[in-house]
Amino acid sequence: MAEQTPAMRKPFDRLRNAILLELLLLATITPLLSHTMDRPATEMGALSIGISLFAIAWNYVYNVMFDYTLVKLGLPLYPRSFKMRIAHVLFFEAGFIAVAVPTFMIIFSIGFWQAFMMEMGFVIGIPIVALGYNYLYDRVFPPPVAEVAA
Repeated sequence: MAEQTPAMRKPFDRLRNAILLELLLLATITPLLSHTMDRPATEMGALSIGISLFAIAWNYVYNVMFDYTLVKLGLPLYPRSFKMRIAHVLFFEAGFIAVAVPTFMIIFSIGFWQAFMMEMGFVIGIPIVALGYNYLYDRVFPPPVAEVAA
């Protein structure tokens, strides 16, 4: 009898994952950012959409790289342990910081430290949302299964 093991997700599945996460984040972060920065919601919405579009692209590229790294290291793709999910979110955020901080500096005409601290607010909040979201996503849209000869 063939053994079933999880397989990598297809491009459509990865894109759906990224878009749904970004929609959830836009709905929660835009009002918070508008209030915190004392800027119009339309301005913060436009910024949020721009950052969100980048995040969708980064999410797709990052997740493919992360999965290929797991495969290269001989680690299972699924199920993912809590520690693996934490590592996944932290590495994603590290890559995102490299883009977000300079963007905030330019758009808000603020210094590095202010932009960095602003991003740290997101770094703390977004991974918590993403951790729960990805856990639920795996339940609602289970990873595909590949048949492997016994």
